[in-house]
Amino acid sequence: MYNIIYVQPLAAIVAVFAWTLGSRKLSEPERRALKLVSGLMMLQLGLVLPIAPDLLSNMWIGLVVLIAAVVVTGALVRAENAFQGHASP
Repeated sequence: MYNIIYVQPLAAIVAVFAWTLGSRKLSEPERRALKLVSGLMMLQLGLVLPIAPDLLSNMWIGLVVLIAAVVVTGALVRAENAFQGHASP
């Protein structure tokens, strides 16, 4: 069950990233955004573990954590771009 819920999706994500991003290097803003996504996911999981560890047995919680991290990162990247005077993509 652990393999199905955790390992296989992570292996698929790594394979997709390696296939799509393996041919080029990430730019500085892309590296920063990727670090922010991973940091936010770790923060969310770190908050869930001591408060309600039973939630992690639900597959949908993992999906919510991932989506929340991506949405927050997107909002912060757009806010940073607007603050610096860059046009949003």
